[in-house]
Amino acid sequence: GDLVIEGIDFDGYYDTETQAVLPTNTPFIYMSTAGSLTINNSNWEDNVSDSTPLITAESNLYLDNVNFSYNTLINGEGGDSPIRVDGDYTVTIENSTFSFNDSYDQVNDNGSNGGALNISGGSDVTISNTYFGYNEANAGGAIYLWRTDSLTINQNS
Repeated sequence: GDLVIEGIDFDGYYDTETQAVLPTNTPFIYMSTAGSLTINNSNWEDNVSDSTPLITAESNLYLDNVNFSYNTLINGEGGDSPIRVDGDYTVTIENSTFSFNDSYDQVNDNGSNGGALNISGGSDVTISNTYFGYNEANAGGAIYLWRTDSLTINQNS
């Protein structure tokens, strides 16, 4: 089936006192090939994950009016980023912001791909009216694409 998330904020998943982060191998959202993941009018800010993307989609992914800022994936070994799409799917991102996100491997000092997005495996990607700024990773500062079928970018900054 399909999953639609509307008007939900995912903010501040990081405990500065205990340094608790999202546990290894546990994304906030994992969507398998059963359908589509749609996120509208939502904020993802100040979240920290250890080794696992905040969103993993092995499905179609649609983002509209999403603010994805100040998120960090530590130990992004193996190419993970805060949002990962893997497989032959449709990815559509509109009217959104991706800023000050980063992905890094603090153990090996390498291996992170895409400070905001890592899209691979034959996806068709369309990004419209979306801002990318100040994202960091070892490869693909904001977006890392690997073996994608198509990429269309319209009116972005």
